[in-house]
Amino acid sequence: AQLMIQDMENLRVILNLLAKTDPDLDFSPVIREYNEEVRKELDFRIEANNMEEVRNLLKKSKIQAIVPETVPDFVTERVLVMDFCEGFPARDTERLDKYNVDRELLLERVCAAWAVQMHVGGVFNADPHLGNILVSTAVPGDPSVPVLLDFGL
Repeated sequence: AQLMIQDMENLRVILNLLAKTDPDLDFSPVIREYNEEVRKELDFRIEANNMEEVRNLLKKSKIQAIVPETVPDFVTERVLVMDFCEGFPARDTERLDKYNVDRELLLERVCAAWAVQMHVGGVFNADPHLGNILVSTAVPGDPSVPVLLDFGL
């Protein structure tokens, strides 16, 4: 975390120097907001709260997707303990075939989960890439349930 904070400070200094050479290249508002948001990602208590809020929102909206439960007694600023979710990366096409995953249904569920987060809940995973989506192997009779990970941003 300390190295990341130092990198953010270095970037701020470099961009301030750049702005002095050309006022049109003043990115200080962008870097200020970026630094504030990245610092939040370094606090796992915030991520745990985001996970709970999104999990409850998906449940209330009846969207079939899993957000791991956290273990509150083991969540601190620097530690996040959560349920282990059986599954595999959504980009693993061989296992998608092996488990007979309905890819269209999986995609519909992922899209519905993000849509309700953004348009209803106002809190959402701002880092939606395939590394943060697993396909659950723990839901009997339904091989197309996404597991959503990484709610730090």
